[in-house]
This record gives sequence, structure tokens and C-alpha cells, in this order.
Amino acid sequence: MEKSVFKAKCQSALQHYSQDIVCGDDERVEACWYLIHQIKGSLELGERTKRPRKRVVFIDLQKLGEEVVSLITGRTGNAPEMYIALCNTAIHIILDNDNQLDDGEVITTRLKGVPIAKMTGQLRAHDINSVIAVKGTIVRLSSVQPLASTMVFSCGKCAGSQTCRTVDGVVKSPQNCTNKTCRSMTPGRGRFGGGGGMFYPQPRHPETRTTNFQRLRLQVETQSVGRIPCSVEVELRGALCDTANPGDVITCTGILKQDPGNRRTSSRAKDDRGTNLSAPYLECNNLTKSDAASSSSQPDTVITAANMKGIEMLSKRKDIFMLLVHSLCPGILGHDIVKAGMILTLFGGTPRNPELGQRGDTHLLVVGDPGAGKSQMLKAISHVSPRGVCVSGNSSSASGLTVTLVRDAATGDSALEAGALVLGDQGTTCIDEFDKMEKTEHQALLEAMEQQRISIAKAGAVGSLPARTSVIAAANPTSGHYDDFKSVAENVKINPALLSRFDLVFILKDTIAGAQQEGLTRHVINMHSGGGVLQTQHHHVQQQHSTSNMSQFTTQPSAVENRLLDYRRRYTPNDYIPHKLITKYITHAKRTVRPRLSPGASDLLLEYYLSLRKISDKKNAMLITTRQLESLIRLAQSRAKVELREVVTETDASDVIDLMKRSLYQLCTDVETGQIDADRGPCGSGRSKDGRELIRWMVSESSNDPSRVFTHKELVLKLRLWGYTEIKAEKTLTHLNSMGDMLSTSGGYRARNASTIQTPAKRNGG
Repeated sequence: MEKSVFKAKCQSALQHYSQDIVCGDDERVEACWYLIHQIKGSLELGERTKRPRKRVVFIDLQKLGEEVVSLITGRTGNAPEMYIALCNTAIHIILDNDNQLDDGEVITTRLKGVPIAKMTGQLRAHDINSVIAVKGTIVRLSSVQPLASTMVFSCGKCAGSQTCRTVDGVVKSPQNCTNKTCRSMTPGRGRFGGGGGMFYPQPRHPETRTTNFQRLRLQVETQSVGRIPCSVEVELRGALCDTANPGDVITCTGILKQDPGNRRTSSRAKDDRGTNLSAPYLECNNLTKSDAASSSSQPDTVITAANMKGIEMLSKRKDIFMLLVHSLCPGILGHDIVKAGMILTLFGGTPRNPELGQRGDTHLLVVGDPGAGKSQMLKAISHVSPRGVCVSGNSSSASGLTVTLVRDAATGDSALEAGALVLGDQGTTCIDEFDKMEKTEHQALLEAMEQQRISIAKAGAVGSLPARTSVIAAANPTSGHYDDFKSVAENVKINPALLSRFDLVFILKDTIAGAQQEGLTRHVINMHSGGGVLQTQHHHVQQQHSTSNMSQFTTQPSAVENRLLDYRRRYTPNDYIPHKLITKYITHAKRTVRPRLSPGASDLLLEYYLSLRKISDKKNAMLITTRQLESLIRLAQSRAKVELREVVTETDASDVIDLMKRSLYQLCTDVETGQIDADRGPCGSGRSKDGRELIRWMVSESSNDPSRVFTHKELVLKLRLWGYTEIKAEKTLTHLNSMGDMLSTSGGYRARNASTIQTPAKRNGG
């Protein structure tokens, strides 16, 4: 293209973009000529919009030279807005010359390929008025509102009009009238500041232009430990508005600017805008959503070719499931079955129609004595999860877990602040100290755990946000140690409706002794002495199992437990998988694998579920529901994902059945009799069956003499006749007294009112 022809086209194109260009005409033409030859090979055409007629074009800065990148990003001290406008002009000429531009179309340039700033603190002064890219999670989002880009003002004296552009979103009235016969310049108290008190804005004038405007707060990712998370305010305009939701992980590329102080801040800050303080904000030029399965506050999970080779090698190992279990938290010895449940929760099942409430995420609850290693396992989970959020129950509120509706100081409208469950969308949310949470906080989890969303209806704002996250919670018994005579709901004081939403519930008790205690002690000492993880060939911790005649739950250690224990005895610390590689492995599995049930696996799961239903019917209590069947399906799909298989095999189904047996056994076993007690389940009373029988016997014996007192020796002998050991009999009396079922007097015990003692059959019937 000849220089003369180019100059004519450049002058024509500059009519659309000259508002941000402050240099002279010759300088504009030379800059456009230079940019055309520099950026032509790095353009990527984007979408078109009809209203207004715009064409989005991306410039990949990684394909440009260092000099032109410095000009566009403002690193040389120039204004990046001007060079972005010059890029618009240059691209307009390129597309028009190639007949790829429709009549009336305007170019909008989006920058990509800007290195993401590694922010370890607040933004620095040298970043102001330059192009940067930040990656983080949206924690607050305002509503979309119109913003005037150009405003027409009319003179109050001659009614003449003139157009004024906004500067950083702030409209200022004219200083004087442009009419030569008027030249009015009255320094009044204008509504928009300045010295034009007699100039009036005309928002309905045909030449007044408005654009969409939205603000969000981005919590920037940082790998520094011990620092307060850095956040930055981001402004979206035009087509970028309403493209993201709270909890999304995004990368924003834009110009870092200073807050002028009279539109974006609170009223108190407006009074102090004459000071030297100003808050930075990012005027977004391009916004990119990150893959939820690979976005977290952890190291980047971009899977390279070398990573794929490692993932393929791991997936071919027959012991990959056991290897992942033992690599999850090697500092905690034992608890293999709990770690196996956590691994399956990390992988998750296959989501099926989440709009209809068919979730694919699994939830897990661990209840145990202090010092069992629950918090360390949760920390390991949040570390290896591709997107993990870890909170503590004693410092969390209901709004901090879900979503908060706040008043935005800039627009005066309501804005949404995302909580932990929203930030953990399509990831894992770990809640430690689950027992320290209030009842209102437990109720806030009900909808999120089952419906996978959080609804809000406050201050006229009605809507819902996605919360497709797996919840892994850890709780301590309220009495300090786990009480076998109470149910899980009573030990933790948790709502039975919330307890039923957990797919797996495991109980950890400090009951190891003898050689097992010696092995645990050696392991802890070796860890603190710098020796690393002790090879546990002879010193191992094995879970204690009680016997039961209900084979649908469990009697002896299951096949998967035996395999995990045998593997732990012979593996070495060199067999561990690094946590970074585990994160990439999980990311790849969640992205690409969608397992489906095979006929053999379906038959196994169906047979086991029907056997559970028969037990539930015999015990005259609704212990087993379809939630257990859905849990089995999700866990089986997770087990297949571990090996990157698209089909759930019978082995997968057998493994998850073993997990469910162990979970239900710990949840529903009566410690006095060793039998399955449905009342100890999520909706049970927690009282022992034979304990209630003792109370009914006391009521029956004292029917003629309500004031009768039973001696301690008499009650112990009665329980011994029913097959109790002396220790169990003493514990039963202590438990019944603490529960208020019988009253302790100076001479012994008295029975409680007989009208409150009901059998399970009467309670269900009534």
C-alpha cells in the first residue's frame, strides 16, 4: 500500500478512534504505519456484535517484538490507551484492505499473552498506567449498570450544546460555552464539578453515548505463606459485562489506574479526595475464564507433554489406587480406609443433569478423637485438590460459607460476595472443626450439599449461584472423646438431615495399644528426627473390628482394607507420588473421564442395595434410602476414574461396597450387643436397645409402687443375666443416667415416666 493511499485511509479510520489519541495528525499516521507492519501476523479475529456494530480482534503480545510490546503496555511511560486506540485504527485499515470489515463496523482490540503478575502484596506504584494481567477468584460482583461514555451539555444561557467525554468514568461539565456569541463561563456549583454551574447534562440527547458497566473484586492468587490475600477492584465495560459469576477463576488483562475518588469510593472517602491517597483499580481490556478443574490457589495445573507421560505411566499401574491412598498424607500412619474415601471424593462421580438435582460430587465426614490426624488429612486434601478451599468451623459464619448481599459503594446497588462453597465450585471444600459450627451454619449447607446451588432472596435480589463442590468435614465429639453409647448425630450435635447428605461417615477412635502403639510411636519419632516416613513392615496400625452377624454391613476387614494394609506393609517412602503430580492426575481425570456402569457392576450394586433394604424393613425403620444407592453409584464412578477407565467394573463396585459396609457398620452398630441398630443411624435416637429394655423393665416392676428405688447391684445383676459383661453393665447405667432415662437417688435409681418410653415400632406407628 502506498503511503499516500494509506494516509487517506488512516484519516478516515481515525474518525472512530481519535478520542483516545492525543498526538498530532502526522504522528498518528506514522504510528499506524508502524503498528500495521508489527501486529499483522499476531491478529486473531473474534466475534461480531450487531448492537453496536463491533468486531473483536485479539492481539497476541507473545508474537510481537519487545519494542512494540513496551509501547502497547505502557512500560516506556506512554499512555497505553492511546496505543490501543492506534491498534484499533491499524486493524481497521488491515481488515478493510482485505475486505473483511463490514460497513459501519468498529474495531475493539483485546490484548492476550500478557504475563500474569506474581503478586505477593499490594500493587506497586510503578504498575500504574500500564497493562498488567492478574489471575484470581471473583469474591464480589455488582449488577450491570449504564455508564455515560460521552455526555451532551446544554448552556443555560444560549441553549447551545457541546459534547464532553468521560475521563476514567467521571463526567465533568464544560468550562465555557463554545458559542462565539455567548462565551458564557460562570463558576457556579455544578453538579459534575468544575466551573460550569450553568451547563446542564442531557442524558437523552441522541449524541449521548452510554455503555454497560460492572465492578468486581478479584482475590488474586498468591503462593506466599502468612500474607493477607491481595485483592484488586476490576471494572468491566461493554461486552465484558455479565460474563462471569462469583466464584469463577478468571484472568483479567487491563490498564491499572488510580481511583479519582469521587465515584468509586464511599462518602467518607469523597470528603478526603483532596489528599494524596488513591486506590488502584484495573480497567479490564480482556477477560478469560479458567478451567474450574484446573484453577486453584495452588501451583498452576497446566498439563504439559511431560506431565502427560507421567499420568499415562501412573494410569497403567495396577496398584495406582493404593499408591494414591498412601501418597495422600504419609505423615499420618494408618486410617487407610478413610484415606481411600477421601481419594474417591477428590475424583468425584459423573454429573448427571445437575439442574434436576442429580449431583456427581460426593461428601465425606470424619468424626474422631482429638489427635487422630483429621486436620492434617484435610490440609493434604486441600493441597492436592485442583481447586480446594479450606475453612474452620469455629471462625466461619453462614454468610461466609454461602453468599452475602452487600451494598456497593460505587454504584449504590447490591453486590454479591461469594462464600467458601461458591469459591469451591467444581472443586473441594474442606471444613475443619465441623462440630464448632452453629445450627444456622449447618442449615446453610443443606441446599448446597444436595442441590449443588445456593439460593439467595434478600433486599429484592432473588437468584442462585452454583456450588458444585465436594464437602469433606472433620469433627471432634462434643464430650472430648467419642461416646460409643451415643449415635454420631449426638456425639457431634449435628442435624440428622445434614448427616444423611454425607455419602461416607467414618469414626476414628484412639484405641490402639501394645505393638500397634509401639509402631505409631516409632513413626512419629522418626518423622520428627528427620528420617521421613518409616517403612512399616512390622510396625503397623490396624483398625479394630468388632464381629457382627449382619454381613451386609461388615464382619471382618474387607478385601479392600486387607489390600491397603498389605500394600502399606511392603511399600517404601520412595514409592510416593508428589502432590503436584497427584493434582495434575486428578485434573486430567476430571476433564476427560466420564465413567458409566457396566451390567456386572450394576447388578452388584443393585443386589447390595436390596439386601440393605431388607435389613431396614426387618428392623422396622427407614434406615436405607435411595441416597445410599446414589452414593454407591458415585463412588463406583470415582473408583473407575482413579484408573482413567470409562467403564465401571465389578471390581470397582466391590471396592465401594466394602467402603459403604465399613461406613454403615461404624454408623449403626450397637456397641453393647454388636448388632446393627437402625436407631443409631441418621434419624435414630442413639440409645441402646437393651438400655431401653432395662428402663421398660424398671417401669413395669414399679407399676404398683411408683416410688420404688432399684439398687445399683440389682440393676447390674439384671444386665448380667441378659449377657452383659460387668464393664458393659456399668457403662450402660452411666449412659442411661446421663441421658435422663433414669434418675439417680441416694439409695439407687428410679425409672423415668413410662409414658416417654416408646419402642421403635410405636414411634414409627405414631
